[in-house]
Amino acid sequence: MTGHRSDSGLYILWLRLPRDVRVPVGALGEVSLEKGVYAYVGSAQRNRLARVRRHLRRDKVKRWHIDYLRPYGDVVAVTLSDGAKADECRLANYLIERWGALRAVPRFGASDCRCGGHLLAVPEEALHSVTSGMGWPSGTCFMAMELMQ
Repeated sequence: MTGHRSDSGLYILWLRLPRDVRVPVGALGEVSLEKGVYAYVGSAQRNRLARVRRHLRRDKVKRWHIDYLRPYGDVVAVTLSDGAKADECRLANYLIERWGALRAVPRFGASDCRCGGHLLAVPEEALHSVTSGMGWPSGTCFMAMELMQ
């Protein structure tokens, strides 16, 4: 991927878990997640593409909550959007309002803010809408393999 306006901003990792899992997630302890589609909202104030590519790798030193979950699921798409770190919570709330998403694990991905968490269980149709180019007017969606090149 080349030519994106800025290498900072928001991102959503669209993750599919093929089965129910129980995963130890750092200070959060062991969490249980059901098979399904999840959206992980994050931000990077610089080197966003490098951060996203790191998240796409399964094998790495665990630094963020998503690193603990990543080996159990497949990132099928990534949405990049403009916004500052403070907009992460607003973006998560937008997904909750737009798609009826649910916070999957309290405080997941939200160690540095006061919201309920940035990992959301989303309905399957949200993923289909996003990957077909509908449902996300202010961002650009990429299939995960496009970003690995």
